[in-house]
Amino acid sequence: MQSRWALDCNLFPHMFVLGLYFLIRGLEKKKNLYLSMLFFGLCMFCYGVAFYMVPFFLLTACILLLLQRKVNLKDVLLCLFIYFGISWPIYGTMLINFMKWETVRLPFVTMQFFAGNVRTADILLFSDNMGQQLLDNLKAMFNVVFLQKEDWLWNSVKGFGTMYKCSMPFVLLGAVSVLIGAIKEKDGNKKAGCQLLLCFWIFSLLVGIMINYVNVNRINIIFYIHIIFAAVGIYFVIRKWKKTLYVILTTYGILSVLFFNQYFTTWAQDMEKAFYADFVDALTYVKEYDCDCYYITPDTQYEGAYNVSEILTLFVFDVDAKYFQGEGGLEENRNRTYWDRFRYGNPPENLYEAPESTVYVFRSNIQERFPKEKFCVTVFGDYAAAVPWSIINS
Repeated sequence: MQSRWALDCNLFPHMFVLGLYFLIRGLEKKKNLYLSMLFFGLCMFCYGVAFYMVPFFLLTACILLLLQRKVNLKDVLLCLFIYFGISWPIYGTMLINFMKWETVRLPFVTMQFFAGNVRTADILLFSDNMGQQLLDNLKAMFNVVFLQKEDWLWNSVKGFGTMYKCSMPFVLLGAVSVLIGAIKEKDGNKKAGCQLLLCFWIFSLLVGIMINYVNVNRINIIFYIHIIFAAVGIYFVIRKWKKTLYVILTTYGILSVLFFNQYFTTWAQDMEKAFYADFVDALTYVKEYDCDCYYITPDTQYEGAYNVSEILTLFVFDVDAKYFQGEGGLEENRNRTYWDRFRYGNPPENLYEAPESTVYVFRSNIQERFPKEKFCVTVFGDYAAAVPWSIINS
């Protein structure tokens, strides 16, 4: 489902898993150990939660591997150099904002100071009542991760959970198997690998605790270790009872068919509405008509959601950044500034005297405002477009 939405939080788990893979491979070949730092460094640019997971995971992994003599001080220093050599700009940005310093602009990177920061309110440590918030966070994480209760529409398909609800027993069995391996495994590298997987799980759980009222987006890192645990659990069951292979394959096969049936039908239709498909269709339609002004409703995500309407308009019309900033592009836009050509508001009550060169996008429930002798109204579900006949016939 992640492939449908290029969200920043979806990149973080992939970078982390790649880093973990090469870290474990690095127990045998040191070049893989150094390569892992490339991905852990990139993690820091992916998503904010990386800051209270990746450094602590790496510190714990470093201590474990040093105690087991899997790495030496030279390896640690080289890994630190690679990790911070990649991630220092984002650490610098965090320091600048914490200290409230001015923005730093270098020839190859800018470390920005942001006057406003709303995300601190989402972190446990900044809560007014930390005790109550901790309990609320534990409950939210348990519901989302272990019970797989319904989350936002775009995070899971109703009835299936995040990774099929029947997978949770395999996840728990796999976690126990990895725990046993972390304690009793005689092969040193395998034992260290199991310990690193457990660290991955523990710090993923801590992410869920640290974030207030966590949802799937913010804790999606944990589902990757759960997939690994589920695979270990399934392998354990099949190895012990070989005939269960057919039961497991049949179960997941049926679930997959049911999932894809809903995913490509009813769920896809619901997603269209959730991401304003009708509004985008109306914008795409009016884009074909050259006019002096596009009058666009702000009522998308909610009434008066000007920013949402504008972002979608900028995307559909492929508005040039310089033109938006008032630094050019007038010739291609009828010598009108961006704010003159794109206006966000609902159409007036009386449209008989409306300008002849203005095109409208609006909620379809007010289409009766547009006189048919003056406008051609085309409906796109919840939204509609009105184009003056004078433009159509020109």
